Amino acid sequence: MSGDEVIGRGAELDVLRGVVRDAAEGRGGGVWIEGEPGIGKSAVLNAGLAHARSLGMRVFHGTADSLTQLFALQVIAECLDLGGHTVDEYRSEIAELLAGRGSGTDAVLAASERVLALVDREATQAPVVLAVDDLQWADVASLGVWHIFDEHRESSAPRAHQRVPPRSPA
Repeated sequence: MSGDEVIGRGAELDVLRGVVRDAAEGRGGGVWIEGEPGIGKSAVLNAGLAHARSLGMRVFHGTADSLTQLFALQVIAECLDLGGHTVDEYRSEIAELLAGRGSGTDAVLAASERVLALVDREATQAPVVLAVDDLQWADVASLGVWHIFDEHRESSAPRAHQRVPPRSPA
């Protein structure tokens, strides 16, 4: 879905596109989209991700749900495509750790550190967008990694908090 197809969300899309544009130019940022269920938050997010792709950014997107809370780093694994069917050594190592096949270290902590290194590596190739839909359902380890991403952004990075109101009746 393109941004033009998200009807009645021009203001929200303008905010999101501005933060994406800043990130594409090397000024990191964060956006929190909130609102009642079913009012178009995911459509706004998807339009923003399409805009990021059009600017040549690397887009990683995952969706949390009530079952992802049961598995450490599940939504981050989905977001970064860590399914274990890859030749990428970073992704393979993280998948092995999460599958319990790591050495005697705390596997979740070790996987979290490698996730951070993976994202750093990806960002050397192109600006990166990480997006999680329904973050409120994410597992604790994924939230911890997300928090570290947020802390490590530039302190002057633009931040936007966008509440998506219900659509006005036409």
